[in-house]
Amino acid sequence: MTSSTDSGQATWKGVTPGSTRRHDVERLLGPPALVDTQSDASTLLVYPPHEQVQMNKVVVSPDGVVQQVCIGLFDDAERPALSALTARYGSPAKLSDYTARSPRSPQQIYQFAKKVGLWVIADSASDKVYAAVFYDPAHEPDIPIPTKTMEPDRRR
Repeated sequence: MTSSTDSGQATWKGVTPGSTRRHDVERLLGPPALVDTQSDASTLLVYPPHEQVQMNKVVVSPDGVVQQVCIGLFDDAERPALSALTARYGSPAKLSDYTARSPRSPQQIYQFAKKVGLWVIADSASDKVYAAVFYDPAHEPDIPIPTKTMEPDRRR
């Protein structure tokens, strides 16, 4: 379900952060389950399966342009393999061996080249991607890298 633009930027189901407009998101992904305006005037378009926990969302700037596509819960049929993303976009940098999302599981945080606009939470051993954030490369988001105190005790 991932693809890329001519510039090599990652997209999700045709939604390209930095260029896709809100009305195009609904045409490509369908109507959201929830629309929520944020304090910074951006809009969250939240998609199933879990609109209450906002796992799958599109962040739209006040001027109507997509800033990020955050996929936190994949349908298995749509789950990309880390190896497939690496083949398409090049080798990512591993930012952490742990995630704040699940510090005791074997999941790592990877960031692809800045021009790609993609970071993921994945398990390299199983080749599964558990979450992905597609973003406008001109506006790199903060990536939640766990602090040393959040890392699990591996002495067990």
